[in-house]
Amino acid sequence: MRTKLSSMWILVIAGAVSCGGGGDGPTGTTGGNNNPGGNNNPATTNAITVRNNLFDPASTTVTPGTTVTWTWAGDATTHNVVFSDGQRSQDLSSGTYARQFPTAGTFSYSCTLHAGMNGTITVRTP
Repeated sequence: MRTKLSSMWILVIAGAVSCGGGGDGPTGTTGGNNNPGGNNNPATTNAITVRNNLFDPASTTVTPGTTVTWTWAGDATTHNVVFSDGQRSQDLSSGTYARQFPTAGTFSYSCTLHAGMNGTITVRTP
C-alpha cells in the first residue's frame, strides 16, 4: 500500500511541475537572443527592456500595426533607440519609447551611445 501511495504522489508532483507556472509577463514571449535559456530564436513580443547596455530581447517579430514599447529598467545609464530610417528616442535613463510598425519589413536599431547595443524588429504577416 505504501508503494502505491508513494508512486501516486510522484505522479501528482510530476504532473504539477510539467504544467509550468502562470505569470504576469508579456504575452507571446518565446526565447530570444538575450533571454536566459533562450534558444536563439527571435522573440515574439512587443515589450523590450533597455538595461545593462543591452536590449532584451534584441530581436523580435511582430505583425503589421503592432506598437513596440522599449522600457528603461532604471540602471541609471543613459541609452537611446535610433533606427536606420532616422526615427529615434530621446537619450533616456528611465521611462519608455514606443513606435508603431504599420508595414512588413525588417527594422534595425541601436543605442548610439554604446557600441554593440543593437536590435531588430521584424514585421511580417502571420
